[in-house]
Amino acid sequence: MTLSDRMKAREASAGELLPPRMPAVLRVDGRAFHTLTRGFDKPFDSTIESCMERVAVALCREISTARLAYGQSDEVSVLLVDYASLTTEQWFGGRRRKMETVAASIATAAFGEALHEAAAELEASSKDEIGSRIQLIRSRIFRSHFDARILPVPDDDVCNYFLWRQRDAIRNSVL
Repeated sequence: MTLSDRMKAREASAGELLPPRMPAVLRVDGRAFHTLTRGFDKPFDSTIESCMERVAVALCREISTARLAYGQSDEVSVLLVDYASLTTEQWFGGRRRKMETVAASIATAAFGEALHEAAAELEASSKDEIGSRIQLIRSRIFRSHFDARILPVPDDDVCNYFLWRQRDAIRNSVL
């Protein structure tokens, strides 16, 4: 079984509650970002990158068990660890659906807020040639959405999960 197949099987088989005292990875993914980012610089747009960084920071701030965030393209993976102490409990008691829906909401709000602030910064610079850039950014503020999934990952597979995401980023790179 390939690394990709193994990780996808973990996503598909995870139950309603996460197993206690086991690392988990939460991944938020932009919905239809190939359409949302039309008109932005390719292959990397500094505004979009900055917005995705804000998503990662927002998730880490809101999720009590977050320990690491890794971002690539329109997604952010967050490592969750519920064994920092004997009394540490997973975010929302490990209820997967609650964690996924709230995380998707946090990501959506953080991305939209970051887009709004990017447009405001451009407006403050008041250069005529950036008017179309401001319109582009403003037109996307309320159109960005994220989904989320969470999967338990045994200690010895945590590094492999992030290796899988890194390989995915390389595979999907377009120069």
